[in-house]
Amino acid sequence: MITPGSERPHLLDDSRRFASGFPDFLQGDPYRDFLRKPDGSRDFAEYALTATLPDDDEHPVALAAMLPFRMRRREDGTCAPLPDDGWDGVVRWNTYDRLYGYTPDTLAALAVAIHPELRGHNLAATMVSAMRDRARELGFTSLVVPLRPPLKAQEPRIPMASYIARTRPDGLPADPWMRVHARLGGQTVGIAPAAMVVTARLDRWREWTELPFDTAGPVEVPGALSLVQVNPDEDYAVYVEPNVWIRHVLSTSEGNS
Repeated sequence: MITPGSERPHLLDDSRRFASGFPDFLQGDPYRDFLRKPDGSRDFAEYALTATLPDDDEHPVALAAMLPFRMRRREDGTCAPLPDDGWDGVVRWNTYDRLYGYTPDTLAALAVAIHPELRGHNLAATMVSAMRDRARELGFTSLVVPLRPPLKAQEPRIPMASYIARTRPDGLPADPWMRVHARLGGQTVGIAPAAMVVTARLDRWREWTELPFDTAGPVEVPGALSLVQVNPDEDYAVYVEPNVWIRHVLSTSEGNS
């Protein structure tokens, strides 16, 4: 059963215990703080979804987090491109919109987390389909995704453009997460070259990764989609993560995906 977070908020708190499929260093992205209230609690429960199994509806097995924003438009009224800063850009635009009272017209999928024991059981497709349904239910006609393809971390030196260009013989993307979206109608519309940026002192990086960070230059870090640039003389390292922009165009007349 899939439930909006606003209906059963306690499931959101429980699901965060297993929503740890992301590298620790991503916690250093400063834009994450924009999603928290001053007391440390989180908002936007109506844009979150939790999934439970039929025989246990009190322990979530998957979580999806979304965020609304207003698409920027050019002077001629056409939509401007999605932001080059991807995930960070969505959070930035959402914050700006709330500050100035702009009505959102687009929903962004920020993350999907699956319980480790249930990965590979088609729950990812179920959650993406549920996000499409929820977006439509809330009146949105577009769901966009600053997608973080985890397998790209196995090839951090390969440009993202080369990575996403790979396809299978059937024409679907070689990357499994991109393939999930493609099968459900999602279209790859671009790359967000600086979707998340983490800058921190080297002791923090050592804490996150257990690597020495004692040599200047690019370093491969487990879980990183691109290289981390290390500057021991100045005692900091910078990680700039690229993501893939995927857009789902929704119709209010559609049935369930």
